[in-house]
Amino acid sequence: MEEYKTKFKDFESDYSELIDKYVLYESGVTYGSKSKSICRITKVTKTGFKINGVGNEDKIFHFDGGQKGLTGRMNIGKISNCTLLTVEEAQEISKTWKKNRQVKELRKKILAEIENIDFEKLEEINKILFG
Repeated sequence: MEEYKTKFKDFESDYSELIDKYVLYESGVTYGSKSKSICRITKVTKTGFKINGVGNEDKIFHFDGGQKGLTGRMNIGKISNCTLLTVEEAQEISKTWKKNRQVKELRKKILAEIENIDFEKLEEINKILFG
């Protein structure tokens, strides 16, 4: 797991300072796929915080980053947690995700066009790529 600069415990003296801070929200299952998104903290209480941008459900978390209410057999193996980010970390992650999406789209577009390229152009591409 990647190490980030800030921690929730850095705000123990006044958790209300967490409002509008960025978090990396991860959800999924232990041995399956996980989705990630960058969200903001919208509300802070004495025991936890709430984030925006994760669907219709209320997502309320403990100050250790774990989601409240994920107990019992119904939620075995479910992952739902937040990691506090600095503005710079949130921007860097967003840039990386944007670049990855663009690369994926370009690859998809190129692969779709490969079928229509004639032999001579394929040979030129081969020389460019593999010398």
